[in-house]
Amino acid sequence: MEIQTNKYYYLIEYHHPDSFTKNPLNLYSVIHFFEYAILGLFKMIQLKHILSLSISWEFIELFFPYNWARESWLNKLCDLFFNFFGYFFGRQFLNKNNFP
Repeated sequence: MEIQTNKYYYLIEYHHPDSFTKNPLNLYSVIHFFEYAILGLFKMIQLKHILSLSISWEFIELFFPYNWARESWLNKLCDLFFNFFGYFFGRQFLNKNNFP
């Protein structure tokens, strides 16, 4: 009985970004903004949660075997900015409209 470890290794293989600056903005940047704007609407979610979630996600993407996770370093940095701006946009909307 032989155990196939190759498929498990493939799931955790590190994929170094090919470029530092290629495609810094894409459709996923907009998705990041709106996802985090929604998170900003929840009072219990704080900036420390957003920091942890955002940085962790961008790090984890380096190990995904999918093409959509192939991003440049600048795109990863821009995604973090979109996350923070989305969160602050949602938070401003929450505060302005006095949601419970």
